[in-house]
Amino acid sequence: MNQELLERTLKNRRIELTNQEKKDYYPKENLFILLFASAIVLLMPLMARLKGEIIETEFLWFSVLFPAVSVAVIYITYWNKKNTLKLHYINTALTPQEQQNVLMRLAKENRWKIILCNKRQFVADDMCMRWHVRVVVIFGNPHMAYNSRCNPTNNRWHASGGRNWDNLEMIRQAIEKEWAIKNKNLKYSAVISGYHISCMNS
Repeated sequence: MNQELLERTLKNRRIELTNQEKKDYYPKENLFILLFASAIVLLMPLMARLKGEIIETEFLWFSVLFPAVSVAVIYITYWNKKNTLKLHYINTALTPQEQQNVLMRLAKENRWKIILCNKRQFVADDMCMRWHVRVVVIFGNPHMAYNSRCNPTNNRWHASGGRNWDNLEMIRQAIEKEWAIKNKNLKYSAVISGYHISCMNS
C-alpha cells in the first residue's frame, strides 16, 4: 500500500484499493449475468402479451420476483464486500516495533507470505487451500488498525471460508497477550526496583 492509499485508508477507516484490486475484489461477471437474466425475465411477459399469448399468474409473479431478488442479491453482495474492508482497531501500549515483532511471529507460525513490512504497515497473504486472504496491519500507538479480507487473484475464490474472522481474532489475541506479558514484566521490574531501594534505605 503506497503512501497515498495508506493516508486515505486511515482517513476513511477502510482499506483503499487500487483500480486493479477493485476489479479483482468486486465480482462483476456473475452480477452482469444476473442483471441480464433479470432483464430478459422481466421482458418475457411483455413479449408474450404483444404476441397475444395468455400469461399465467405464476409466471407473472416469477417475472417480477426474480429481478427483485436479483437486485437484492447484488446489493447485499456489494455491501458485504465493502463492509469487509473496514478497519478494526485495538488499543495497545505496545510500540510499533513490538507490534511488528508480533505480526512477524504470526506470519511465521501461520505461513503467511509477507508482501510488505515496514515501520508503518504490515501486509501478508494467507494462502489456505482455495482461500486467498490478505492481512493488513497499520501500526500505531495507542491504536493499531488491522484488517483481513478476501484477495481474489489468480482465479481464487471470493469467499474466505471464515478465515478472515480467524485472522482478526488471532491478531487481537496476539497483541493482547504480548501486552499482558510486557505489563507483567514491567510490574515485576517495578517491584524489584522498589525492593532494592527499600533495602538500601534500611
